[in-house]
Amino acid sequence: MAVGRLAQVRSIAAPAKEFLWELVIPQVPGAAADASLALTLRARTAVIPGEGTASVTSWFKGVPTKHPSQKTFPGILPMRFEEGLDATVLSTIKAWNKAWIDAGTGDGEGEAAVKTDALLRVLDHSDEIVTTIHLYGVYPETVPDASLSYESSNLLHIDVNFSYDYWDLE
Repeated sequence: MAVGRLAQVRSIAAPAKEFLWELVIPQVPGAAADASLALTLRARTAVIPGEGTASVTSWFKGVPTKHPSQKTFPGILPMRFEEGLDATVLSTIKAWNKAWIDAGTGDGEGEAAVKTDALLRVLDHSDEIVTTIHLYGVYPETVPDASLSYESSNLLHIDVNFSYDYWDLE
């Protein structure tokens, strides 16, 4: 619904707000073989993934007509996590990436062992689940530098750009 008038805004029973986010990874690739590690990370920031529909144009008597074709997904999910003193986020992402390929040895398990499904949960401020987004074929694509400073008392944030194949609402 396009909101353009004050009456339309007032008619929204429960407007959507920015909520809390958590990423649930039922089985973390690269975790110890004996551990069926299900990891839940509370995100500082996240995005609702987008989607689109590619189109194909056909011509009839010189007039173009667009037809929906395949679904398209941006494929990148940027998230920001607050790191704890136990370095859970950084060590988990490092182990996950190492399962793909170890930079020191060149060994790795391949794509099938690294991609996994994950759940992106939207929580309200009483920690009740509002929405669950199921992400398929997830893996950490990039982890940008994290700035450290002795003079700063800020929390350490770890940014991770996850790649995914597609998503759906549960």
